[in-house]
Amino acid sequence: VACRLCRGQRYFRWKRSADAGSVLEALSEYLGERFTSSASIDVDSEPSSKFVRGVVLREGRTRRVISADAFRRAIGRKLGWNTVLSPSFSAERRGARIVFRGRGFGSQVGLCVAGPVIQAGTSRIYRDILTFYFPGTAVIGGVSGE
Repeated sequence: VACRLCRGQRYFRWKRSADAGSVLEALSEYLGERFTSSASIDVDSEPSSKFVRGVVLREGRTRRVISADAFRRAIGRKLGWNTVLSPSFSAERRGARIVFRGRGFGSQVGLCVAGPVIQAGTSRIYRDILTFYFPGTAVIGGVSGE
């Protein structure tokens, strides 16, 4: 569902950067292969959603493709979980830095983070919020005391 509530919120669009050598070191440790600071990082994204299908690492004749989740896990463990915030991102080499730009904060499976918080602040109950994000589904069960 397109959630307009999160537009203008902190993580709707984001930009982070990290030292290229540190990024490649993190990937080297995670993959058990050595990539130097001359390696390139290319993101293979869905054209319409910008959802990353895979990340391609190239150095010389070596070409390694890893999933967006594996890439984010490798970077997060070494550089911090606030470096690449979602699986919708781009990576651009800028000298000794890699600039990550993206949108959203989380898994991008259909429930944004900011929208439900805003809705809860207007006294909407969890069932209404979940129905908004997942139309046509039924919430079965409930919270104690409901």
